[in-house]
Amino acid sequence: MKKTMKKLVVLVAIFAMLITAIPVSAANDAATHTWVTDKLVGYVPVKSDAKQLSLATTKAKNVSVKVANPKIGKIVYEDLTFMKLIHFVPKRAGKTVVTTKVGKKTFKTNVTVYKYTDPISSVKVGDTTISGSKFAKTDRIYLDYDKYAGKTINLKFNTKKDWYCCYMELKDKDGNDIPNLIKQKEGGSFKGVYVHGGKGNFICNIVFENMKNKGVETLSIVFK
Repeated sequence: MKKTMKKLVVLVAIFAMLITAIPVSAANDAATHTWVTDKLVGYVPVKSDAKQLSLATTKAKNVSVKVANPKIGKIVYEDLTFMKLIHFVPKRAGKTVVTTKVGKKTFKTNVTVYKYTDPISSVKVGDTTISGSKFAKTDRIYLDYDKYAGKTINLKFNTKKDWYCCYMELKDKDGNDIPNLIKQKEGGSFKGVYVHGGKGNFICNIVFENMKNKGVETLSIVFK
């Protein structure tokens, strides 16, 4: 049962990640089942792990990816056995171009990375309301684990203008997915979050999207 749940969590996370990264336009190569986005927009992380932006998917064996300005970000590969996922990870604000070569075909992706921006005006964790100003200079805050341990709580994020709450991932301190049956409602609401695992080992990563530029920002709440 636990193994099945873990697989389900991984598949849901991958699906959510791909959905939020769907671009306005993209190029493809049907022969190798390759899809490459024409444009990527992201934000620089402060303390949280950088949000991986979906650059491409392919079944091709030989793929070459080069970032014109590696100071802006790096490339990360993920092998799902049936296909490869290629991600761009933001490092600093700026613009660059990523060149992806698959066989004889070449694809160009324009990348824009903005400085960290706080996307929320407030968040309610259980019965406690936290001002969005807590995230003004950092994308990660810490809450008292003992206060919430063993409890099932609800979280409600009130976003600023032009921002949308996409989804939430639960991770342990090593970055592994934590199985949890969460019900996501409209308007940045998450119900049924069961806090467990120990101090510093239960982390909520919440992904937001700017509806104007389609850039994604991630906030983290660590129960420590």
